[in-house]
Amino acid sequence: MQRIAFALGILLAGLGLFVSLELVGVHARSHFGGGGDSGLCAALAGFSCDAASRSAFSEIAGLPIAVIGAGFYAALLVLLPLHRFNARAFPAVPEVFAVAGFGAVAYSLFLLGVSVFALGKVCPYCIALYGVNVGLLALALWGAPDGARALLRRLPSVWRRFEGVVFVVLVALGGLAFQGVYAQQSHAMARARAGAQADPTQPEGAPVTLVTDGAASKGPADAPITIVEFSDFQCPFCQRFAETLETFAAQRTDVRIVFRHFPMDNACNDQIERKFHEFACGAARASVCAQAQGRFWPFHDRLFSNQGQLTPSDLRGHAEAVLLDLGAYDTCMADPATATRISADIAEGVRVGLEGTPTFFVNGAKFVGGRSLEELQRIVEAQRGGGAPVSGSAK
Repeated sequence: MQRIAFALGILLAGLGLFVSLELVGVHARSHFGGGGDSGLCAALAGFSCDAASRSAFSEIAGLPIAVIGAGFYAALLVLLPLHRFNARAFPAVPEVFAVAGFGAVAYSLFLLGVSVFALGKVCPYCIALYGVNVGLLALALWGAPDGARALLRRLPSVWRRFEGVVFVVLVALGGLAFQGVYAQQSHAMARARAGAQADPTQPEGAPVTLVTDGAASKGPADAPITIVEFSDFQCPFCQRFAETLETFAAQRTDVRIVFRHFPMDNACNDQIERKFHEFACGAARASVCAQAQGRFWPFHDRLFSNQGQLTPSDLRGHAEAVLLDLGAYDTCMADPATATRISADIAEGVRVGLEGTPTFFVNGAKFVGGRSLEELQRIVEAQRGGGAPVSGSAK
């Protein structure tokens, strides 16, 4: 029986590691590769790996759960053979195995609840891992050398045993190693996406005249530097660049920031061929309604800080949090003029050669993709006093 339990445990832990690494790639793609569901993640209407990856529950202390999970399964793949072939040196591995199984199943139930009741979508890869975790717990109890009851009695003292410490260390080391894999994938995807977004017919730095009538802005109206940003509230690159712009603008008195909408979803943007950022259009409309009440920038900051919560009910909650008049907000959201405003921004983006977000213009000079604070500072100084005019008023 123990041989069978060992073989099945290795099989399940290996499967868990494989699926976790798939999820590492999904997380990187969601945050750095532009996101969007495809393949198994889009097989059914209720599936969405992208929604799960963008959720606030997809990370712990800044680490993707998938990375931690990969470390967890890798640790089991090390400990199980150690016990199987040298049980005298590692006698407490079954207890560690059982405690790990209980913890994994409990956390699986929590995440399943979040998916069903908070996100309204489930990640098929996550469901597979939940099944793996249930299987591992069942094996730990079934394959206990002296029976499940005796095993359960020893569980409270497991973390005082050498094997418990080794397991924690192995999970930590594995997590760090797989975080390196995640960082490498993220960097490669970010570079590939930035290259794909570049418009060869409109090279960076080529000046264009921009119209900003009615757009939200902050900074002096007569500032010598105007940065016009085309953005999408569901775009992770836009979130990072918004933070960079905020830091940059706080350091300067000679810069005006203008925000234009370019939601990357076919619900409102006919330049996008498929469903991509499914909540971006609604978020854009909601921000227009916040602007109508003079609260655009607090709303803007809140949406980017809560990028995984952009459903219609979430948006209304954000509106309430930034002290909008909810009656006026509801009326504005239903007003066709609000959607028309978004369409006008999209048309302006198409006119100046946009293909993705974020794209920004410094005194009319176009730059594709986000930039670090240092890069943005160099760009601004290079464009000072030059570029094409920016016409219209912003507020």
